[in-house]
Amino acid sequence: GFRDTLPGDGWSPLWTGLARVGGKLPPARQPAVDPWALLRGRGDSSGRGSANGRLIGEAGERSCAVRPYFDTVVPPQGYRWWYIDALSDDERFGLTIIGFIGSVFSPYYKKSGRDIPLDHSCLNIALYGRGARWVMTERGAGDTRQERDTLSIGASAMRWESGGMGDRLIIDIEERDIRLGIPWRRRVKGQIILHPEMFNERSFKLDPAGRHSWQAIAPRARIEVKMERPDIAWNGSGYLDSNHGSEPIEDGFQSWHWSRAHVGKQVAVIYEGKRRDGSHFASALRFGP
Repeated sequence: GFRDTLPGDGWSPLWTGLARVGGKLPPARQPAVDPWALLRGRGDSSGRGSANGRLIGEAGERSCAVRPYFDTVVPPQGYRWWYIDALSDDERFGLTIIGFIGSVFSPYYKKSGRDIPLDHSCLNIALYGRGARWVMTERGAGDTRQERDTLSIGASAMRWESGGMGDRLIIDIEERDIRLGIPWRRRVKGQIILHPEMFNERSFKLDPAGRHSWQAIAPRARIEVKMERPDIAWNGSGYLDSNHGSEPIEDGFQSWHWSRAHVGKQVAVIYEGKRRDGSHFASALRFGP
């Protein structure tokens, strides 16, 4: 990552390995494969029926409209992020975007003592395919603004709109990319619009104490990508979720593995990991319209 509010610190490439992926999946596009085989289960990491082998249960307010709320207070030591991923219809392009408050992968946030999460915010962008780019510039509290419908980080912003166009998340990007060993940074500019096709009102605790929670806000969505720099445009399928915690993420977990897949009009989400105390959680969720 790159911290633009700490001059003189220079480049700080961060290699992070949180996931250990095991097992074997069937070949892609094999028509005879049962798409729900992974969801019917053969026990979980800590034994079938064990309470600590699953997501703990619901958290948060179900009475609120299902949508991202960008004005949520992030406590000292804590974090919150909003995650989007997407794949183009022709499968030639992809992206992931994460808006962080209290950037969990930031060496600067850790070094600071994690007292002011807002002072360590960033918009992480990865564009895949032609015109690939990677962005992770951390910004301070003076360059970050939280409002109910908008999170502004530097010149970029994530904003939620409801109205005649339906519910949608609009991401305006004005950033510079990062390339290891190359001193100049290319401009990354454009707009991405995510249109949810389904909503999920439940958020889940990831640990018994409820210090870490996750919600798949829009398990399935359509996405429009209109980039000026690089000059690419495409439409595809997408996803939106959010994680938050009241303690450093490494205090809660040793590792995790998350994945999702579209199956017809439904979505399968697999979430499993190992907590810091050595216990496991493992859940397979199915979302429908």
